[in-house]
Formats: sequence, C-alpha cells, structure tokens
Amino acid sequence: MVSVFLYEDFRTFLNDEFRARTARNPKYSIRAFARDLNVSFSRLSEVISKSQGISLSTSHKMASALKMSDTEKEYFQHLIISKYHRSGEMRNVAQEKINHIKKSRLVVSLREKYSDLISKWYYLPLIELLTIKDTPDLVSIAKTLEITPSEVTAATNFLLNLGHIAKASDGSWKKTKPFLKIESSTPSKSIRNFHAKFLQTAENALHHQPIEKRKYLSTVFAIKKENVESARKELEAFNQKFLEKFISEEGADTVYCFSMQLFNLEKASHE
Repeated sequence: MVSVFLYEDFRTFLNDEFRARTARNPKYSIRAFARDLNVSFSRLSEVISKSQGISLSTSHKMASALKMSDTEKEYFQHLIISKYHRSGEMRNVAQEKINHIKKSRLVVSLREKYSDLISKWYYLPLIELLTIKDTPDLVSIAKTLEITPSEVTAATNFLLNLGHIAKASDGSWKKTKPFLKIESSTPSKSIRNFHAKFLQTAENALHHQPIEKRKYLSTVFAIKKENVESARKELEAFNQKFLEKFISEEGADTVYCFSMQLFNLEKASHE
C-alpha cells in the first residue's frame, strides 16, 4: 500500500494506490480494486470521479480492506473529515490532527519490512533523485550514484515492484513511503554497511565539493559515561527537528545527505 501519510486528499491516495497496483499487474482493473476495497464498483467510480463524497463507515471498510494500522486509519478518516464534514470547526480540528500526525511520522525507524531498501546502499538516494523537481536523466543519476545506467533501471524497477515508488498521473515518480531514518536497536551488518558507504561518500565530498555546498563539524570532548545515553537522545531530537524544518516533499530540486556520528574515540583507536 502507498503511504497514506503522504497525502492531503483521500481521492489522490486511492488513485495512486490503484496506479501502484496496476504498475505491478497491468491486468489489474478498477473493478478488482473495488472488490479488494470491499465497496461496489459504482460507488468507487463515483468517489474517484469526485461526483460523491465518502462516509466514515465506507472509509472504515476501505481502511480495513487495505489492512491499515490504527494510526493510518485515523489519518485516512481525518482526510475525509477535513474536507467534507458539515462543521467548519470539525474540519479545522481534523486538519490540525493531520498536521500533527504528518509531523510525527516524518522520521520513522527502520522496520523489518523495509530491510530490502538497504540491500543496496543507493536505493534510498535513488528514490530521492527520482522524486525531486525536474528528475535528472538516467545517465545523470548513474553518474551521481557512481553506478551504471542499467543498475539505475534495475533498481527503479525493483523499487516500483516492491511498491516503494509509483508513477503519478503526470508521469512523474512519487514516494509511497515516509522518509526513513536508518537505525535499529539490534546490530545489523546491512545497516553498518549502509552507514559505511555514506561515510565514504562524505569523505569524497570533503575533498572534492566546494565549501559552500557542504558543512563538516568535528568536535572531540570528554564526557561522563552516565551521560552518553542522554547525548544520543539529544542528537536524535536534533535530527528530528532538523528534518522537520528542511525536508520538502514537494518542489525539492536537489538531494543531500545529513549524517551524524557520535562514537567513543578510545574504542575507535584500540579496536
């Protein structure tokens, strides 16, 4: 399922979910979609064509059919209330809740179902490059990622087939998942390799990018061991605020990597 959290209109969400399914299966029809949503074909057609609204009971059936989580269901229903409730006050409350949920979902931790996204380090950067304004051509993307054009094509198809990206009605690419912060409380070789690749890329940028395009800060300091966990949490909070301020889902025209490291210097020098 495409991520409902990326949408401000439930119809656009349903249309993109349908397109994502047809991209995976060209024979998939709107009738099949209606069946899978547990609504009639005529009802779905009326909703998508904007000739009719949608009741909360119908939205509940759709959300259940799409196997949405409780938070996703709540967000989906707020989308409907914010546009179609008779009370202006209720519409405003729903919009406030939408804004709150979108903010809290901006950065999500890596879950098992997303592990395929770091099976190759360049999958996440490719998603960003494909979905910025004026998407670069195949050769430019390949040059940026230092991979071959055939690898770009294969990776794009891989991400499309797994539902991480989808084609919009205008032919552009759209993300179907929220922004992911790669982290896990369980040690993982794939995550370590992912971070290592970006550290290598950062080193290359340090030597070859002009200073106005980059910012590097390194500070060595003494700290009490009992405060290390608090320091880790402080960095996570900063990371969240930083991304909330600067990430743009619409109109973005370049791709950056923001990376932070906090490590024990003594351990690093003796292992």
